Amino acid sequence: GSFIVRLRFFRGSKTIQVGHTWVHAGDDSYSNLQSYGLKLPFSAAGATTLAEGSTLSGGTGELYHSAYDAFTVGGTSKTGQALGTISRSGATGSIAVVLRDMAEQFPKALVATAAGFEMQLYPESHADWNLKRYSYTISNGESGNGRNTGAQGIGKTDDMWLVFSDTAADATELDNLAKAVDMGQLLLMADPDYYSDSRVMGVGPFTFPATLAASECHYRIDRAMHVVQDFFRYNQRVKWGWFGIEDYGDIRGWFYGGMNKWTWRELGRYGWSGNSGEPSNQLWMQWMRKPSREGFLDAEALARHTLDMQTVHFGGTDSSSQTTWNGKNSLHSVGTLHRHGQQAWSGYANAMEYSHVAGVETYYYVTGDRRAREVLFEVGKSAMRFYDYDEEQSLTNGIDVMVRAAQIYFDEAIGATLSTYSDNAIDWMSTGSPNRMATRAESASGSLQAMFDILIRAPLGVQYYHEVTDPSSPQKQKAADVIFALGNKLVEKQGSSWDFSDAGDCGLFYQMGTIAYCSAIAADHSLDPAPFLDLNRMCLNHLTFKTATSDSAEVTLASLANIPTNYKQWQWTWDEPLSSSNPGILWIDRQYSFRNDAIQDYHHYRMFSHVAMAAAQSPVGELCPTVSPAPVVTAEPTAVPTTVPTAIPTSTPTAVPTVTPTATPTAVPTAAPATSAPTAVPTTVPTATPTAVPTAAPTTVAPTAVPTAAPTTSAPTAVPTTVPTATPTAVPTAAPTTIAPTAVPTVAPITIAPTAVPTAGPATSAPTAVPTTVPTATPTAAPTAAPTTIAPTAVPTVAPITIAPTAVPSAAPTTIAPTAVPTAGPAAYYFCSDCSPYNRSYSN
Repeated sequence: GSFIVRLRFFRGSKTIQVGHTWVHAGDDSYSNLQSYGLKLPFSAAGATTLAEGSTLSGGTGELYHSAYDAFTVGGTSKTGQALGTISRSGATGSIAVVLRDMAEQFPKALVATAAGFEMQLYPESHADWNLKRYSYTISNGESGNGRNTGAQGIGKTDDMWLVFSDTAADATELDNLAKAVDMGQLLLMADPDYYSDSRVMGVGPFTFPATLAASECHYRIDRAMHVVQDFFRYNQRVKWGWFGIEDYGDIRGWFYGGMNKWTWRELGRYGWSGNSGEPSNQLWMQWMRKPSREGFLDAEALARHTLDMQTVHFGGTDSSSQTTWNGKNSLHSVGTLHRHGQQAWSGYANAMEYSHVAGVETYYYVTGDRRAREVLFEVGKSAMRFYDYDEEQSLTNGIDVMVRAAQIYFDEAIGATLSTYSDNAIDWMSTGSPNRMATRAESASGSLQAMFDILIRAPLGVQYYHEVTDPSSPQKQKAADVIFALGNKLVEKQGSSWDFSDAGDCGLFYQMGTIAYCSAIAADHSLDPAPFLDLNRMCLNHLTFKTATSDSAEVTLASLANIPTNYKQWQWTWDEPLSSSNPGILWIDRQYSFRNDAIQDYHHYRMFSHVAMAAAQSPVGELCPTVSPAPVVTAEPTAVPTTVPTAIPTSTPTAVPTVTPTATPTAVPTAAPATSAPTAVPTTVPTATPTAVPTAAPTTVAPTAVPTAAPTTSAPTAVPTTVPTATPTAVPTAAPTTIAPTAVPTVAPITIAPTAVPTAGPATSAPTAVPTTVPTATPTAAPTAAPTTIAPTAVPTVAPITIAPTAVPSAAPTTIAPTAVPTAGPAAYYFCSDCSPYNRSYSN
């Protein structure tokens, strides 16, 4: 295999953050992997060695995680999840190692030898990692020819922290650091409406009033999304334990069951979803709309699984050596993603149709992860190769991949090339009268399978292209023509075989995204939005479940009031209606995922974009024409946890790099690309800054398009939903900020070097309430002046975070979320399937 190792150093800190990526270069003749990792020398002579806070006899031994809920320390077996710490203290100081997500990413081992430490990212104590394909046949619903279906080219990235000190290691401080690290990095946030209004996700507006007092039907739709998200989180983290080095972050592909039986398919085509259908970016959208730390961790884990295990990073140069089932990838397949399957890599690669990277792109904007940026380059290059080979690849995910990669690399030559390819793809789709999109839609004749490309894959890429393209460019109208070609066909065909009418259930969600986007942009292109809005309204009324249908039961407001705020409170039972004392998730999820005879469960994540888009286009009062009797509701479910877990650290060691983007950007835009500016970009700074900010907290937030309104320093009017009751009391002292556009407001300066520097001093008081996670970065046009990547060479001891583009909107607060956040926050997950007396005739 090959390796990429990133070391991140921080001024004033003795902590080094290590990012380690392994890429498998072997074929099926090299399919058993024994071990890999890193070594760090430090003699055990005269030293004390601790693992998970326990002293290792003789100074040697290991912390070995063999399963999610099982580990050993120095040969003693324990249950539960280890924090992942090991340290050695001698006469001159100490070295400690903290490994992130040691339990979730098992098997792992931290080994103390006489000579030093070994961070075994695949441990010698475990059985060899068998990287052969599960079968050398095409079976269980699979397709393909057996090529590009092996583990060659998969990758795995692990993060660890090395803490150096001139004093003995403190076990409590290491435990606190490990807890903070496992919660993910510090993030800056704006109000959810801000991200929706920025119009940079390629979906138009996606937030809507979600309280019962504001709108019963919008409240019902929000609750449906909550249940769908909870279902998958409950399955992953409570019921089945979907963890491990191969699969953590992924979700199963097809659930079926009912009142008396239920199961997930595990064989063949529908084993793991593998980000097919882009559930990763749907999770990011749900997180932006209903922020929580759990939501962030779900979206982050799936994005990282996608960019590592699903993507082909290596292929051979000799195509003649690639034979069926020998496990060798072609060079042409590098940058493509594997289809869903029994293993992360067993579905075929070397095609654009499963190369979904929107979630990886959003992950990059949220965190600045440099590995994500590299993978977007790989996938963008593959999309250009496929376009050269066949323009129709743009109708799958080609246009989506190229335009997203172009935004990431907009200030480099590759970005200009990707933009040209994106323009060419739009030209190709918009050619003809009727254009190619309209022709394809007509020829699909209402068949879901025939419409897969134009309903599921192409629209999001074209919509994203439309949003980031400058209004003065003729390309924006071309993109609109492509979108309306499909939208008009959906309006024309409703009531026929498109499952999109009062007689249907609108349960596939795919069409709703296109109709909602047409509704959002129609007036901008001098078109009447009414036909699209009417279709939106009709489908949303079906999805409120106010009345029973042939497929589902009525979901009463009383049942909705009994939805738990914490996903761990669900029970694996069938309660109809939902019980307040023992809420069973199977019955209510069955109603919201009733179309599982036609589609796989992971596609229901599309609710978070398509249904949210439709709800945002439907004003309060236009849904649910009849009023339901008011239920007895003592309190509406909220997204704020009522207690803080005892595991939250109250202090953080001085070496904690709690906010560490995987690297600071190496290239800085010098001018804005020819793309449209979003209507709003989060820019203002919180009026209070924590008394101490992490040493390793460069904030890799670069708003790429800036409105012209005056800056404000007001606190956000809506606080995201998971709020810790206390912020850490001690945090490292140096926090470089990586955003410095040309004009900086007069609040909260920092010693980076923008062209205009404010004079006011930094704020030092700690905020009283800190929201959790919403990205301040938006993925579109760059600011008119280059954001600067600042090396942490001179940082104030109290480090305020200042984001200052050239012009700041009047209502764009940015807030700071602490690294350690309650784990008992609001949840969201996934659904069930062929259940209840309301099911259709299910053959599966």
